[in-house]
Amino acid sequence: MRGQLEDQLRQASTTHEERFGDRYPLAERRGTAQKERADLITDREIIARRRSNIDPGLLRARESICSAAGVPDDTVPFAGELIAVRDEHSEWTGPIERVLGGLRRTLLVPEEVYPAVAAAVDATHLGARLVYRRVRIGATPTTVPKTGALSLVRRVEVSDGPLAPWIHHHLADRYDYACVDTAAGFADHARAVTRAGQVKHSTERHEKDDRSRIDDRRRWVLGFDNETKLEDIRRRIADLDVTIAGVTSRLDALDREDQRIARQNRAAQTILDAQWADVDVSAAQAAVDAVDGRLDSWRQDNPEHSAVSADLELAKKAENEADAARRQADTALTVHRTALTELEARIAQAELDAGETAPDAVAARLTSSRP
Repeated sequence: MRGQLEDQLRQASTTHEERFGDRYPLAERRGTAQKERADLITDREIIARRRSNIDPGLLRARESICSAAGVPDDTVPFAGELIAVRDEHSEWTGPIERVLGGLRRTLLVPEEVYPAVAAAVDATHLGARLVYRRVRIGATPTTVPKTGALSLVRRVEVSDGPLAPWIHHHLADRYDYACVDTAAGFADHARAVTRAGQVKHSTERHEKDDRSRIDDRRRWVLGFDNETKLEDIRRRIADLDVTIAGVTSRLDALDREDQRIARQNRAAQTILDAQWADVDVSAAQAAVDAVDGRLDSWRQDNPEHSAVSADLELAKKAENEADAARRQADTALTVHRTALTELEARIAQAELDAGETAPDAVAARLTSSRP
């Protein structure tokens, strides 16, 4: 048995290291998920206060700039806030987002507020990379360049407003990319983009940026409102909640297993540390029997012990009886005093009602009955 217990302790040490090895990646995974969840909640709160899909860091930068420049936020929109993919072409959102690239996050600054905005940008630490474009609305050509039937320009719409003419012209002039299903369609167009996100910029230059998935909504910023993005954030938070709960459950299970094994180890160590005398039941029973034998022998050698014990029991009985009689007498005295008090009160009331005092004989009887 001793060998089995020693093996158990050695095995427990090994399995503890294994469980610790299991716990570390789980704890790291939970910490990462908790941080991601906290970041998403912050993003959700920021985005929910606005209708924009632009990155929260850029929104905070614009907020600081506008506060310093003394102009409303909507005076200097990001281009992506004024451009949306048409519903009937929603399957092209990913490729169009890639083609428009930096334009989506470019701050458009009308000529009339340019000096104030430029000064505010220079004086403010933005905490982000900002690109802004000075827009001379009055200098925008009135004629918009023609685009082909497959052009992405025809798959987007532009929000009405003073910057709309400039955006229409800029899109048609710089972003007339044909939307083709595959790279086989490149031969028919000077500039094009495939559904997979490969972009042909010119005869020689091509690009495919797969640092994120083409359908990753987290990277999309085009649109007049952000309800779709908010819904995606809510879904991701819910998914993280499930992940965190699952990992926490596994960590709790490891903790319970550690506690169970620790209890077993303590019990095993206690047994290993015990001496034979601590667990020899037969010897312990023999010692008890020996004590009982000596006690019986002492009683036989001292008969006066029994007489004294009997007298003690009689004395205790007499004491209990006397105590009961005293309690009974106290109760009777209390009843008598209560009755006397009530009688005195009735006589006093009668004297008040009759205007006379009690006869001397009655008063004498009351006085003599007082304890």
